[in-house]
Amino acid sequence: MRSFLFAGTVSMIIETLLIILLKDNDKLPILDYIGAVILPIATVFWVMAAFTLQRKGKIQVGKSYMCTTVVVNSGIYGVIRHPQFLAFILYSMGFIFISQIWLVGFFGVSSVVFIYLGIKEQDDYLIKKFGENYARYMKRIPRINIFLGLIKVFQNKKKYV
Repeated sequence: MRSFLFAGTVSMIIETLLIILLKDNDKLPILDYIGAVILPIATVFWVMAAFTLQRKGKIQVGKSYMCTTVVVNSGIYGVIRHPQFLAFILYSMGFIFISQIWLVGFFGVSSVVFIYLGIKEQDDYLIKKFGENYARYMKRIPRINIFLGLIKVFQNKKKYV
């Protein structure tokens, strides 16, 4: 069981419920705008990840897109290893900026920390599932650092030009 990911998910659910239940009228508009920019970016990462896994994951009929049978290392997975977890982290951050409520911030930060720690658990699980193929993939592709991942993509393209 991946306990950090579970804790991160629970924190994110509490964070979301608090946003619905609590309102703060003394908000800074700039933080609201930042959150409004972060949330669609998070959605793009999540959707790209789901579609890439569905198309490239060699999933058995009737199984979830998360039940891949191969290491997917193309598309968004050729830039970062965990785009869905990055999306969840960005969702939490966006919620923090939009709500501007300290209690939401507490659970949002908790969610980010737990999800980040859970990524290590997920890597360990995927090494067990895919073995050396995933270990090699881990050496080439950063966890969630999209900027480092893009730099590596562009450096690799220059090698072949």
